[in-house]
Amino acid sequence: MSTTTKSFCYGLETPYPLRPCQNYFRLEGWALILGADAPTRVRIKINETFYEPKRVYRRDDVSAQFPQDPFAAETGFEFVCFLSFGNYLGVLEASADGGDTWRTVLSMMVPVSSHPLMGEFEPFGEEGKLTTTTRLAIGQKDSFIDISHKTHYAYIATRFYKLCL
Repeated sequence: MSTTTKSFCYGLETPYPLRPCQNYFRLEGWALILGADAPTRVRIKINETFYEPKRVYRRDDVSAQFPQDPFAAETGFEFVCFLSFGNYLGVLEASADGGDTWRTVLSMMVPVSSHPLMGEFEPFGEEGKLTTTTRLAIGQKDSFIDISHKTHYAYIATRFYKLCL
């Protein structure tokens, strides 16, 4: 999606409307305030919290589209915002005066789904087979489950879930 107004242009690579992601929100694209005296900066406001881009990068395609603008190449952005489950009002904003004033680019609903049960196994066994007690990391806690070659994954998942409660 790409949009242009009299003095402002932007494009999104992230499919819009946004689809829920588990425990985070990601937005990638570009934004340019035409004819500005400084590069365009972007931020996202979600509820009352402001987020800066995780990454700002060069966009030669935007530079080719706006060859008269000296700041067109430095317009790419990627946001990754970790949020809890819910629907949020998000506002993408841009500034070309060092952040003194901000202009609304796009208002959007930001859906975030609940996160799945997450954890990880330490390195284990030969050829990827669980044959001994293996440590499971659960957020701030560590727990141990006795795992043998006869242990089924459903049993491990059930025990792991109960340890998280």
